[in-house]
Amino acid sequence: MPITLFQAAVLAGTALQASSALSAGRAAQQTAAMRMRQQEIQIQQNRIQARDKANQRERQFQTAQSSNRAMFAFMNRDLGSDQSYAAFLKRQQKIKSDDRAALDFTATAQQQQMLAQGQQSLVEGQIKKEQYEMSALTSIATGLYQYDLVRT
Repeated sequence: MPITLFQAAVLAGTALQASSALSAGRAAQQTAAMRMRQQEIQIQQNRIQARDKANQRERQFQTAQSSNRAMFAFMNRDLGSDQSYAAFLKRQQKIKSDDRAALDFTATAQQQQMLAQGQQSLVEGQIKKEQYEMSALTSIATGLYQYDLVRT
């Protein structure tokens, strides 16, 4: 028994629906992968910015140290044996170290958050792909059922 035009249209429509759903699934997965890549780029930029902030803090510290040495020398204090100056330098070094640790912690926390967001996008993309695959299978099943109805 030859296929009628209506039966061919049902089969073609079914194929188009299934193909469209599979294409949408691939697109969702590609979009998620692109978001993940953008997050990875943002993480790299964040690392560079954190390193730059740490370098700026180090330069500020070095400038302040130079100013402090000049001020203490101007005050005619012996920089090598002055205990208050040594304590002052030690305290400044501690502050710089604490600032650096805070910068590092903040940058790491931000990077972890961005990585988690990127990974979440990948999972969402995979879920959407699977949903579209199920939609394609449903379209095929429905189309075959409709074809069987019009065939008989």
